[in-house]
Amino acid sequence: MKPNETLQMNIYLVHNKQDRTLFHETVEKEFHHCSHFVAPNVEGESVQEIKVEVKGESFMMTEKRKVMFKSYDTLVFIQTDKPIYNPGQTMNFRIVTMDSNFIPLEQKYSSVILEDSKSNRISQWMNVSSTGLILQLSHELNAEAPNGYYYLSAKIGKRVISHNFKVEKYVLPKFEITVKTPKEHNVVEEELKLEICGKYTYGQPVPGEALVQVCCEFIQAQYLDKVLIF
Repeated sequence: MKPNETLQMNIYLVHNKQDRTLFHETVEKEFHHCSHFVAPNVEGESVQEIKVEVKGESFMMTEKRKVMFKSYDTLVFIQTDKPIYNPGQTMNFRIVTMDSNFIPLEQKYSSVILEDSKSNRISQWMNVSSTGLILQLSHELNAEAPNGYYYLSAKIGKRVISHNFKVEKYVLPKFEITVKTPKEHNVVEEELKLEICGKYTYGQPVPGEALVQVCCEFIQAQYLDKVLIF
């Protein structure tokens, strides 16, 4: 527009018959620029109106455009410092909330709850917020804590984000050693090929060294002397 008088321009966001002022300026000449505003918090989807009013002594214009706002779920991650704990150990964990670009956000959690393998609530934190964009908490497990999977859950509004870890008394893993040898070997050969394999019961290799002793059992042959008569 090329105004020939001073104009008052107002931009509103209209929803449920309530106006929220987004922009206000007095203009005397034509201009063009972009304006940013914070989108409202909505649940699901919400269709609202952006209304532009331009007024002067002899001029008035009003235009409306519909715009849809949609909420999106942020990304929430719960991490523990170990996947398996012994009873009596301290379990450390952290919760971080990120946007769609994986940028951490400040977030308030209405509740953070820890349950044992029998669904008993053993710890809780209410209305806690992230400090430095990451919420870090810990819990000391009981020395008689039952084995099984434990569950951490964080609540944001109506959303519940959960994570599990295992409590299990550590037992030294068992392993087996297998030795493969050839059925026959010639004593004149300098090398003897052996295969020695150590594996834990869950399939992982056992680190270490093997000491092998090879003993050769000699078989004495008996010969019958022949007497030659001339």
